[in-house]
Amino acid sequence: ERNTQLIREAIHVRYMFLPYFYTLFREANTTGIPVVRPLWMEFPSDESTFTNDEAFMVGNALLVQGVYEERAKHISVYLPGKESWYDIRTGARVKGGVTHKLEVSEESVPAFQRAGTIIPRRDRFRRSSTQMVNDPYTL
Repeated sequence: ERNTQLIREAIHVRYMFLPYFYTLFREANTTGIPVVRPLWMEFPSDESTFTNDEAFMVGNALLVQGVYEERAKHISVYLPGKESWYDIRTGARVKGGVTHKLEVSEESVPAFQRAGTIIPRRDRFRRSSTQMVNDPYTL
């Protein structure tokens, strides 16, 4: 039951971000810029990103910090740049340019939206993407 709920939540997040993913794949098709990027690609002047291979960007707006230790309770997350970041689950504002120690669990993969970016989303949960055609976008 617990695993089923975790899978449902992951699928819900995937559906929510489909408009953003479609935009990124179109950009990748026309420009060759990858959808998933190392941090240094978006922050080439921040030397702290050069050796950080545990986090990655999805497009230029989302930073995802991988959790690579089983049953980890805390993780260090470096948020590059001088701008703020926003936790995609809670909306909490987090300072950029520093490393933060955060609590993690099986239910959460640390992910942050870069301040000043717009991510098109569809927040209504549906059984398929075709049912979302007339749903409103959230920015």
